[in-house]
Amino acid sequence: MPKSLAFLLNGLALTDSITNMVLISAITLAFKNYVNFQGRAGRGEYWWFALASAIVATVTSTLSATSSFYAAFYGLYVLAVFIPALSLAVRRLHDTDRSGFWLFLFLVPFFGVIILIVFLAQKGTPTANRFGTPPLQLTA
Repeated sequence: MPKSLAFLLNGLALTDSITNMVLISAITLAFKNYVNFQGRAGRGEYWWFALASAIVATVTSTLSATSSFYAAFYGLYVLAVFIPALSLAVRRLHDTDRSGFWLFLFLVPFFGVIILIVFLAQKGTPTANRFGTPPLQLTA
């Protein structure tokens, strides 16, 4: 990892699990546990999946303006990723010792989304909490 990126991540205090999670492993793990709303998910698992989903959604939504095929592909992609993303967000909140019901904060305009992003970016509890043991960190 470039030193400048490591410094940036250290400054954001996101290095403990984001840099230890491989992108493909995060996506694979998210789809393997797509209906698992119990347990915990690390920051790396959540944020790598969010990054990959945002990239694919941006590209397909941009291409959907050019062709109905891409519009259909974008719709299918959103449907395919919705439940895995939801379960991953719930498990991520569990890692910070919060209930999945905190996801309803997105209904509060502006501030709710900001608070939810802060909750999702926080470091998880290092020991077992009421939702289980700390998640395993997948490395390259």
